Amino acid sequence: MPPNHKGYDIESTTPDNTLLFLEVKGRVAAADTFTVTANEIATGRNLGDRFILALVEVATDNTTRLRYLPNPFTDIPKRGFAEIASQFSWKKFWKKAQTPT
Repeated sequence: MPPNHKGYDIESTTPDNTLLFLEVKGRVAAADTFTVTANEIATGRNLGDRFILALVEVATDNTTRLRYLPNPFTDIPKRGFAEIASQFSWKKFWKKAQTPT
């Protein structure tokens, strides 16, 4: 997406023409945290199951693993209006996410 389009990185369509919105977060293997902007959280909440957090783990040999987590921010408490971004545990989100089929 263009840099001025905040809230997600990729638009994708399912075979039944449902529009999905993916936010991609990549981290090196063994990373502790990752950052999500307030706009990404708000977009995820508004889109519900049509919003997917795509987690990409990059190993030291440059191989990658991918997992998807639909509607990832339902359990996250609402933030203050002045908050710009939040950090989350990579391991906790990785464990909740599923390998794409």
